[in-house]
Amino acid sequence: MIALLLVLGLAQPSALRQAEAAVQAEPDRPGLRLAWAHQLLRAGDADGAEREAQRVLARWPKALRPHLVLAGVAVRRGRLAEATAALRRVADEAPPPVARMAAEALRRLGRTGGEGWGARGWVGAAWDSHAVPAVDALDPQGTASARLVVGAGADWRRARGPWRLGLAGAVDRTGHLAQAAADQDRTLLRLEARLARALGPGDLALRLEGRGGLAGRWGEPHHLGGGAGLWYGARPSRLSPWIEARGLGFWLPQAQGGQAWLGEIAAGATTHARRWRATARLAALRVDHPRGGDELGADAQVELLLGPAVVSALGGVGARDGLDALRPRARLDGRWRIDGTWSLLGHGAWLSAGDWDRWVAGLTVEVSR
Repeated sequence: MIALLLVLGLAQPSALRQAEAAVQAEPDRPGLRLAWAHQLLRAGDADGAEREAQRVLARWPKALRPHLVLAGVAVRRGRLAEATAALRRVADEAPPPVARMAAEALRRLGRTGGEGWGARGWVGAAWDSHAVPAVDALDPQGTASARLVVGAGADWRRARGPWRLGLAGAVDRTGHLAQAAADQDRTLLRLEARLARALGPGDLALRLEGRGGLAGRWGEPHHLGGGAGLWYGARPSRLSPWIEARGLGFWLPQAQGGQAWLGEIAAGATTHARRWRATARLAALRVDHPRGGDELGADAQVELLLGPAVVSALGGVGARDGLDALRPRARLDGRWRIDGTWSLLGHGAWLSAGDWDRWVAGLTVEVSR
């Protein structure tokens, strides 16, 4: 219903008068004022709808429902990029019932990922600790290290009818503070193209990606790779299953084992309940490399949506080459969107592999546009 209100629709005069009378009787109820704003929008009064939505935001600045009205106002005025940005925010931050309204409105507009350019930059610090010293050149040396990360990325999205195209690229530099850890420094580049099409009750997407990396203080070649994947998932609903298959190939220096090939197939489902979102995932992975092998994994993730803040907890286990080599893992993430530009991100992770344990914790500031 909200999606239709945002795109097309005419208000009945009686409904408009009833909504206005309700607001005059109880002016401090935001739900009534937003209902009036929706009726004004349906009647073609974009200025009036915007005025009422802004009044709600002025008193309740963290409210997300007014952005649905403002998105409809933007559609009426032909500012589709502004509309998709508002709807995307609601879809990402609102509780599931409201988020589903925004997702449906985006689908109706044929712009689920938005359109146009976006850019972001980030700077962060992390602490990496190991229970035992590393034993080969592919693992960090020593038992603990501090590092700084600086990066930037950009993306471009386009939608036409049922088709959506997205291009993205990012580069970041990780530098370790200790001189003894200089060989662990990395400069990483990632490029990705994603083509998706609405198909039946879900979306089918083809993803192409390329990766490259330089190692050490002076940037010696570390790896170069690329691959492709297919993804199919149901549109947002109370239970949204999905399945994905992908393959990647990497060139590595001879000291690191030469070429490596990776294949993975994964399936899972996401569900919503009020401010909670849960995802379960099963995956089978094969890595053709001297240090690779076959692995079966299962993960469960729970997210708590608190308006501009999102807290996520993940737990899982991988079984490599049989059940005798279990690799439990856990991760905790938090994201707080300070405003439309600045975000603060925190993370902590633990990974265990036999007698080897690793803990990572970090904090990042991100600027997006």
